Amino acid sequence: MTTVDGCKSAPGSGRARPLLWTALFGVFTCAACDYESEMYAGSAFLFNGTMRSQSLRLYRLQPSLDCTRAVVDPPDWPGRDAFALSACPTLASRDILLLDRGGKDLGWDFGTAAGWFHIEPVDAGIADPVCDAVLLQAEGLVAVVVTWNGVDPIVFSGGQAFADLANSDHGLILERAGERLFIAGTSLLQVLSAGFDPAPADCPNGER
Repeated sequence: MTTVDGCKSAPGSGRARPLLWTALFGVFTCAACDYESEMYAGSAFLFNGTMRSQSLRLYRLQPSLDCTRAVVDPPDWPGRDAFALSACPTLASRDILLLDRGGKDLGWDFGTAAGWFHIEPVDAGIADPVCDAVLLQAEGLVAVVVTWNGVDPIVFSGGQAFADLANSDHGLILERAGERLFIAGTSLLQVLSAGFDPAPADCPNGER
């Protein structure tokens, strides 16, 4: 979670904000930040339910899955070479990570003394495949594969995301037990131990 002129931003997708956004945020002072919320659309989300920032590595599946078969079947289980590193986001506590390819950051709504403002992002996202899988890895988190099939997207406000979606089957929660991290699946999103470490790769876009 970033801070601009003393005002905390709403939970985000773990991506760096464009310079134009940063410049626009700087126009508002903390006294004017009466309400702010980031809007999202997508099928699968990860919420950082821990009290600390967590650095993750998100690997996306490269070949298509056979959506007519369960991914837990041995012949359909993707291996190490099937995943490519896509992003290395750092999530603040209660921050949000969009997991699906078609997940969209719909922009920010600001409520200030001067009225309501909306900032629309440039990237509108892409269409989701019917079924998909991502691999997540972090310090303290054994590599896991998250899979889903035929999950309809939803739209929600980032300011309400943790409260509204903590018990939603669209949202996974990253939790901590001692020094270990874990993620439990839902009826829509399966979380399976990968059984392997992903291939070493440098983070894209200068992330660490």
